[in-house]
Amino acid sequence: MDEQVILDKEFTLSWMDRKQNILEELDIQSFNRQAIEYIKIDWGYTPSKVTNKDEIFNFFSTCKINNIEVPCSLDNLLTVSILNGNDYIGCRHSKRNKDQILISTKESSLGYNTVTRFNQTISIVLNCHEIVSKFINVFIKVSIGFIRQQQNLKVELHSHTVHSDGDYTVNDLLDKAKNRSLDVLCITDHNTTSALQEIPDNGDILVVKGQELTTYFGHLLLIGSLEDNVVWYALDKDNIDELIQQKHSQQLMGIAHPFEVGNPICTGCRFEYNDKFIKDFDFIEVINHVDMNSQHNKEAINWYKEFLNNGIRIALTSGSDWHRDENLPYPNLYVSVNNKDENQVLQAIRSGKSYISIVNHSEFRIDIDGQSILGEDILDQQIKDIEITMSTEDQQSMNRYILSTNLGEFNLKKLSTDSLLKVLKEIIVGLEWFMLEGYLHEQLVMLTNPVFIKEDSI
Repeated sequence: MDEQVILDKEFTLSWMDRKQNILEELDIQSFNRQAIEYIKIDWGYTPSKVTNKDEIFNFFSTCKINNIEVPCSLDNLLTVSILNGNDYIGCRHSKRNKDQILISTKESSLGYNTVTRFNQTISIVLNCHEIVSKFINVFIKVSIGFIRQQQNLKVELHSHTVHSDGDYTVNDLLDKAKNRSLDVLCITDHNTTSALQEIPDNGDILVVKGQELTTYFGHLLLIGSLEDNVVWYALDKDNIDELIQQKHSQQLMGIAHPFEVGNPICTGCRFEYNDKFIKDFDFIEVINHVDMNSQHNKEAINWYKEFLNNGIRIALTSGSDWHRDENLPYPNLYVSVNNKDENQVLQAIRSGKSYISIVNHSEFRIDIDGQSILGEDILDQQIKDIEITMSTEDQQSMNRYILSTNLGEFNLKKLSTDSLLKVLKEIIVGLEWFMLEGYLHEQLVMLTNPVFIKEDSI
């Protein structure tokens, strides 16, 4: 969590300030308010009480408080009220002379409500209920806590070395991966894990262990926490569930190139396992090799959408099936995570927090409150909060955009927040999922995972 101090001051008050409200209005509109998770107020005052009888007597006399026995001690009492814009959030009336207040979108301190989102100003109101001391010293420090900004990692999930039918040694493949500016590389040789023993201990690229189970009835990508080979030839159309059940929680299993014939004709390239097992896989590789617009990729995308329409939720991915150098740009899987960590990357892939593109994106996001919503459920009432972030350079790399949904396909004038929201609001009734597609000269160059819509029952 990143934190930034926006106010840090100390000042002195006197008994003449009693029953006054001292306002500190903080303008936060220059910050990305959707990325603010909390506002923290550290504050306090000294002394907390007066024990000097002469000082107490003088206070009573000045305030014209008569016919009361002078006590041995009196408390100073200040509280803090907070407003989010014009909305009063609350105040905790206590005798603490030092405290920390947290105002958050998730959980606030006692006495204060949570906020749905932060407005343009936050007002800190120091309520001087009673000041008995001649002078008191006050400090207030206000900090903003930001949601850790997610980053899009460039990921290759499907690659081969000389340990199967690839042209590269492990070190060659890593050098090539650096040239592609990859953040994550998964090595998935056919039916063997021998190459994984040669992976260097450290490096700029996160290398994830994998294997392509090249069976008679389909090719399956097993990714993550992989130490041993799998007896691939024992798998048949009706027992794949046994392998899926054995899969570790930190592993992914996906379907590779489900409609690929293979060159030369390769037994098992096409997926021929029983469709009843589809829901148990973590992903489908809908884009395979460097040609995003090949016939087998188009069939895989349509197949994937049929599953969505039948209520089967599964992530989509890409893999260049990297064996050797190619003359075309490689499709990349961009995965949204907070940290470059294997478990986070695999969980994000499983959750569908990713998109595929041959465009070398400098920035593309579809968020609510600074967090990617790809692969997520959102309420229909939250659609208005969706924001698309995309650089001008990336906009120019596409000239046609399609919103693909369970209700059909809809053209977008451009890939922007306003254009997307306009269409979504028009088709909200019956909308269950949507995904975005980008084209250049009628060729698909970008494809996102779906966002799922839930009707707000309240």
